[in-house]
Amino acid sequence: MMDERVLRVLVSLGVPGVALGVFYLLLRSFDFEFSQIPPILSAVIVILFLLIVGGITVFALARWSPSPSEKKNNAGSAGSEVRQPDKDHPDKR
Repeated sequence: MMDERVLRVLVSLGVPGVALGVFYLLLRSFDFEFSQIPPILSAVIVILFLLIVGGITVFALARWSPSPSEKKNNAGSAGSEVRQPDKDHPDKR
């Protein structure tokens, strides 16, 4: 299994770092070694992978975030409204 220090580094990098760790483990399981390709090419592959995963993450966060009008409407509704009891409610006698 992976060293604890490597896991801490990957987790500190967030979603792209964890994705890179998964990518690394997959390549290791297929006996693919980065030393077989030039170091510059391996760095380019890793950077492209991180950019793609980061782009997907940013797109997903932007796509499914609340619209600005919802944020504006919900900004002061947490405790600013005081609800008055209904005078015509049957339980109030």
